[in-house]
Amino acid sequence: MCEVCAIFGIGDHWTDAAATSNPAYPAHDIQRFRAARHRRLDLINELIGQFGVTCADWDGESIVLTDEKGRMVVVPDLAQLWPNLEKIMGLSLDPLDPGVLP
Repeated sequence: MCEVCAIFGIGDHWTDAAATSNPAYPAHDIQRFRAARHRRLDLINELIGQFGVTCADWDGESIVLTDEKGRMVVVPDLAQLWPNLEKIMGLSLDPLDPGVLP
């Protein structure tokens, strides 16, 4: 498989994984997977927007975090989002702190 086709996958990390309607033809479900992924990113943006950071999808495989100063970091999966958010902000945040949730 060429690397261009690889970016159209459905995600290998458990936070992006989803059942396919037919495992022999996973490409048939890409639009459904992408729509679900965009819903997740919308929810994440609601949470992290208060810190002046936004996230965006990168070809269905990674997440790009960008702060107000234009700094960016590519995050491979949802599990790496929070540590990279703290890194780009230069702060340590407790995601379970009630003051963190909008």
